[in-house]
Amino acid sequence: MSYRKLKADYLFDGFTLHGSGTVLICKADGTIEDVVAEKEAGEDIEQYSGLLTPGFINCHCHLELSHLKDRIPKHHGLVDFALSVVRQRNEPEEFIQAAMREAEAAWVRALLAELTTGAFPDLAQWKTFHSGRTDHAVEAEPASNAVTEGPGRRD
Repeated sequence: MSYRKLKADYLFDGFTLHGSGTVLICKADGTIEDVVAEKEAGEDIEQYSGLLTPGFINCHCHLELSHLKDRIPKHHGLVDFALSVVRQRNEPEEFIQAAMREAEAAWVRALLAELTTGAFPDLAQWKTFHSGRTDHAVEAEPASNAVTEGPGRRD
């Protein structure tokens, strides 16, 4: 079986930010096999500058479409999705706002559940990694659109 061995200045495995002495081993098809110390990886290591991370998922949402949850068929493509949105978006403002509040509360509950299970990476380690870097912006303060009402409120 053919393997690729990848190394970068930093390697983030989804849970831990490793330094430059760590190698990602994966099959030729990209399936991750292991993360090992460089001395255990052998030869033929591909070296990259920067940060090697798992693929990210575009997990944004449109709260203004929350009232359409379960009303638009899945897996019918972007054109059908857009047409469904246009046809069904005209609801009373109170209904739309209530659906948005419900979606936001569900998101906050899910986020808190993830944080309490320890599934998120160590934020202190992440901030340490970014300290002193000038090639990108890192926002340490809460966003200006932070939750001001409901279960996610910051007091």
